[in-house]
Amino acid sequence: MIYVFIFILGICLGSFANVLIDRTQAKKSIRGRSICDFCNYVLSWLDNIPIISFLILKGQCKKCRKKLSWQYPLVELSTGFVLILTFWLVQNNLLFQTNGSSFEFYFILFYFIFISYILWVIFIWDLKYMIIPDFLVLIGLVSTFIFQIQTSLGSEYFWSFGNPLISALLGGLILGGFFGFIFYISKGKWIGGGDVKLGFWLGSIVGLQAVYFLILFSYVSGAIVAVFLILFFSKKMKSQIPFGPFLIVSAYFLMFNREVVLEVWNNLLI
Repeated sequence: MIYVFIFILGICLGSFANVLIDRTQAKKSIRGRSICDFCNYVLSWLDNIPIISFLILKGQCKKCRKKLSWQYPLVELSTGFVLILTFWLVQNNLLFQTNGSSFEFYFILFYFIFISYILWVIFIWDLKYMIIPDFLVLIGLVSTFIFQIQTSLGSEYFWSFGNPLISALLGGLILGGFFGFIFYISKGKWIGGGDVKLGFWLGSIVGLQAVYFLILFSYVSGAIVAVFLILFFSKKMKSQIPFGPFLIVSAYFLMFNREVVLEVWNNLLI
C-alpha cells in the first residue's frame, strides 16, 4: 500500500509540476483554477484528476475539443515512478539503514524524495524551455545543507574531508567553480549560468569524492545523446542541447551508487 500511496502522491505532484513550470515560465500566477490553453474553459475538479481525466476526455478539451498536450499525463506518470524509484532505492540501500529511531530513517526518506522531486521538475523545465529556475536550485541547496548539517552532528572528526558537511561544501565549490570558469572563458557560449548554480548544488549532493564522476558521467552521456541526435534527428553541431538533464541524471545515479562507483574505481587503480 505504501507504493500505491507514493505513486498517487507522485502523480499529484506531477500535476502541480505542470502548473508550476508552464505558468511560471509564462509569468502567470500558479494560484487559481486550470484553464484550457485554447478556449480558456475553466476546468472543474472532474476535468483535473491526474491522468484519469486526460484519458476520459481522450486528450481533448471538453468544450472546444482541441487536442491537449501529452506533456500533462506523461509528467504526472513519470513523477509517480520517480518517487517510487526513490523510495525503493532509499529503502534498499544499506547506506541509509539506521540503528537509531525511525525518525532518522523517515528524515532521510523525506529528504531524498523531496530533492528527487525538485530535480525532476528542473529536468523537465530545462528540457522544455532550456532554463534552470534559480528558486528551485536555492530550495534544493538549502535542503541539502540542512540535511548535511544534521548528518554531521556528533561527527568525531568534524574538520575532515569525510565529514558530510565539509564534503558537500567542497564538492559544491569545485563543481560550481569548474562550471563558472567554463562560463567565464566561453562568455556563456559553452554552458549557461543556470548550469553553474545547478552544478554547485549537485556537487554538494554527491560530495567531494564523487565530483569527478559527476563531471565524467554528465559529459559522456551528453556527448552520446548529442551524437545520436546528429545522426538520426538532423541536429547540427551548433544546435543547443540543455546540459541540466545530463547533470541531474548523473547526480541522481551517484546519490544512490556513489560507494559502488568509488569501490569499482579504486579496484581498477590497484
